[in-house]
Amino acid sequence: MSDLSAYARAKRREKGHSLRDAAALSGIRASTLSRIERDKGTNDNEIMRKLAAYCEVSYMDLVLMEDVDPQMSEEETDTYLIAHGYNLEALRVEINAVIDELRDTAKAILAHKEGKV
Repeated sequence: MSDLSAYARAKRREKGHSLRDAAALSGIRASTLSRIERDKGTNDNEIMRKLAAYCEVSYMDLVLMEDVDPQMSEEETDTYLIAHGYNLEALRVEINAVIDELRDTAKAILAHKEGKV
């Protein structure tokens, strides 16, 4: 079982929801949630976004739960993600948004420390 499937199941149970409850609240079909929890689900970007919202975590946190070996080359990682249904361009946009947010946060912290705020 991948970290993602275990996490999705644990989060649903933590909330005290049945698959049907989680489906109604997340907008993801119960059968799809079941497949995800059994490590047989789709990694469609839209489904992952809905799952992230339901689990109250970022989309990137869920993507990083996938079984991607940190020793993989960039090409191997891209191949793996494509094979698992990810849209690389959408992931790049998401990653760049996170980087921009981190950069803005760092600037705000520095400005505060320098007394500019």
